[in-house]
Amino acid sequence: MRKLYENILSSLWFRPGLWMLAYALLAVGLVSLELRLRERGVALDELSFSLSLLRTEAEGAQAMLGAIATSTLTVTSLAYSLMMVAVVQTANAYSPRLLRRYLRDRRTQHALGILMGTFLFSVLALRSVSSGFTPLLATNVAVLLALLATVTLLLFLNHVSQSIKVSSIISLILARTGEVIARGFPRDLGRAWTGAGEPALPAEPPRTLVAERSGYLQYVEGARLIALTREADLLVRSRWRMGDYVLAGAPLIEVWGALDDERTDALRRTFVLGAERTLPQDADFGLLQLTDIALRAMSPGVNDPSTAAAALDALCHLIGQSIERAPPSSRRCDEDGQLRVLLPRWRFVDLIDDTFLRVLQYGEGDVMVMSRLLHACELLLYRTQDEEHAATLWALVDAIHERARTSITLPGHRRQLDDRISSLCRAHGRASLASLGAPPQSPSRADASTI
Repeated sequence: MRKLYENILSSLWFRPGLWMLAYALLAVGLVSLELRLRERGVALDELSFSLSLLRTEAEGAQAMLGAIATSTLTVTSLAYSLMMVAVVQTANAYSPRLLRRYLRDRRTQHALGILMGTFLFSVLALRSVSSGFTPLLATNVAVLLALLATVTLLLFLNHVSQSIKVSSIISLILARTGEVIARGFPRDLGRAWTGAGEPALPAEPPRTLVAERSGYLQYVEGARLIALTREADLLVRSRWRMGDYVLAGAPLIEVWGALDDERTDALRRTFVLGAERTLPQDADFGLLQLTDIALRAMSPGVNDPSTAAAALDALCHLIGQSIERAPPSSRRCDEDGQLRVLLPRWRFVDLIDDTFLRVLQYGEGDVMVMSRLLHACELLLYRTQDEEHAATLWALVDAIHERARTSITLPGHRRQLDDRISSLCRAHGRASLASLGAPPQSPSRADASTI
């Protein structure tokens, strides 16, 4: 159900379809209401002077409704074209993994729904116009809806232009990924195991359940999984982290306890696989999107270190948020405290390797990127109290220093990094690293001839 829910929200038909349905019902309802009033001898155009100002003949109503239908259909085509341009621009400039962000954008979906709904309303109202009947209510409501569609178009154009700004994209990723980190999967999967050390596993070998289809691990239905394991007295161990790709026929989970075919299928269904990674329980996917933005900005075809620096600042914020919240236990229990689920452990070093270390690999020749990496390490060292986390961050500082010795050649840039590293070491009471000094000199022609 969760996968179906995500697919519906990421579609361009669900919310627009609801708007079109509402507008169609409104058109039919207004026309039916006016017909019933006519049957009872009530003529709307003769009720009051104010209504008579809005009165129109059949020819005028046909022209007005036809113009509204034609213009809104044209504008809707323009809106779809602009949205696709924004999608292509974002995929090329930042990351193709941001496509879902545009598809599930509620403002875009509502704007398209209002435009398409206005078109459908006008067509249905136009169909009811005849020589003997002019739908006064529907015609004038169509004018109001056309005004609403015009305002919607203006807001949509502003939204599209703002949405392709790198600051807007990074802010959206920050907000959504921050929510996932705050929820902290697997905190929503039963209760944390409070035992000391490693839990004792059953002596008998587990039964391995293989994946029936290939895909990325998108979601674990925690409540259903805990209920199944408690009902049948099972212990389940997952082989994969959230977001890992699982091949059909590969081991998916290991189970200790008695299983029948029905429970086997139910257990498999609690681990949802899909064609792409999603955010609801996969905070690493948000970090991957920011890392992609940084790497794409450093590519020779783009060469935009400022965007890479902004992405690194966002990564620093999210990693700091992960440090601030103690990582949830990967050992999960039921309500009685009985161990039921074992998940792969979260490791801080993997987080750094998948983000900052990848950026360092491709940005080692850019002094702005390396300086921003050092700044991020300094900020995270202030945040963490864990010695293992601190050791990982200092290892990254050492790697940056080592890469700078060979990749940074301008004396001013080497001096800038020297100052940053010295300031970082002093702030955290660590011995300063060796000065980068003068850049290595390439051998002269005379020296090269003797080599």
